[in-house]
Amino acid sequence: MKLKYFEDYEVGQTEIAQSYIADKEEMIACARKWDPQPFHVDEEAAKASIYGGITAPSIYTMAITDWLGHQFEYTMVSLGLLGYDHMEFPNPVRPGDTLIMSSTVIEKRESQTKPDRGVVRFNSVVSNQKDEPVLTFEAKVMMAKRH
Repeated sequence: MKLKYFEDYEVGQTEIAQSYIADKEEMIACARKWDPQPFHVDEEAAKASIYGGITAPSIYTMAITDWLGHQFEYTMVSLGLLGYDHMEFPNPVRPGDTLIMSSTVIEKRESQTKPDRGVVRFNSVVSNQKDEPVLTFEAKVMMAKRH
């Protein structure tokens, strides 16, 4: 397992994660529990909706995104997620979509009070197989430094 510390990140660097295929039954089960909108759980209602078919709830898309964040060729030595900014869902996720995440380092700073860590800000885009973005956001992550 390759580890990636604060020092290993450079502004402008982009990484691509492995893909994930959105599963219809998984999407519907997630929606039934967490976001039971008709266009997420009922095929007929979804067909009659503005989406024309079943779409994933945002919580499902976020769960896949979290999983994708662990599928890079390295393991980031994260001390915790500090927050998300500018989160948008420009296109729906549909059953069978292949989702891929790219993350670009847009900022990096050392902690002023804790010399063993720093903060890295990423601009991330999750896209489907048509290269349409389904989720865009910035994530701020506290990272360990090498000792």
